[in-house]
Amino acid sequence: MFGEEILSKFSPRVITSVAACLFLISLAASGYEVYQYYLSQQAVDELPVAELPTRRDPKYNIRQIVAAHLFGDSQPVRSQPAAVAPQTKLNLELQGVLAASNPDMARAIIAVGSKEGKLYGVGTEIEGTNASIKTIQGNVVILSRGGGTESLSMPKELVSSDAEDYFFIPEEYSNPATAAGGELAPRAIKAPSASVFERLDDQIAKEDKAAAGDTE
Repeated sequence: MFGEEILSKFSPRVITSVAACLFLISLAASGYEVYQYYLSQQAVDELPVAELPTRRDPKYNIRQIVAAHLFGDSQPVRSQPAAVAPQTKLNLELQGVLAASNPDMARAIIAVGSKEGKLYGVGTEIEGTNASIKTIQGNVVILSRGGGTESLSMPKELVSSDAEDYFFIPEEYSNPATAAGGELAPRAIKAPSASVFERLDDQIAKEDKAAAGDTE
C-alpha cells in the first residue's frame, strides 16, 4: 500500500530510468569483482617458481660397491678343522664330501677296498667294517671305532686349493628323505668322477624308494 502510493507519485518513465540505473550499477559491481579476481589470478601466475632439481636415474658402480665392503669382507670357503684323531688303518677311501650347513645333512662317499663308493651319513656304519661315521668335517671324516675315534682323509689328488675347482653339490644330492632345511656349501674339493655321481644317484633313488615304502 505505502509503496504503491509512493510509486504512484512518479511517472512510469522515471521508474524505468531508476530501474535501469540500478541494473547498471549492479552490472558494474559484478564486472568489478570479476576484474579484481582476474588481477589476483594474474599476480599468482606471475610469481616466480623455484626450479626443482631434475630427477636422474641413479647409476651404480658395482665395483665401487664391492670395494666399499658394505656387507663385510668376503672370506674364502674353508674346510672345518678336523678333530685330532689318528689316521684310520682301515682300507677305506674318501672319494667325496657333500657338505651342508646342517652337519646332520652332510654326506660322504666312501669306498671299502676295491668296491664302489657308497653314500654314508652321520651315525651310519660303514659296510664291512666295525666303524661308523661320527662327523663329516670338510675333506676329513671322523670315524667312531672300538670306543675311539679315527680320521679318514681325502686323498691329496682329490683335494684342490685352486679357487676354480670350488663347486656346489646340487641340492638333490642331499638325502631328500631326511633333509629338512640346511644349505649346501661349496668345498675346495675336485668333483668326483661321473661314475661316482651315477652311483650316488642310484643310492639316493634307493633311499627314496625305501622312504616311500615306509610312508605307505
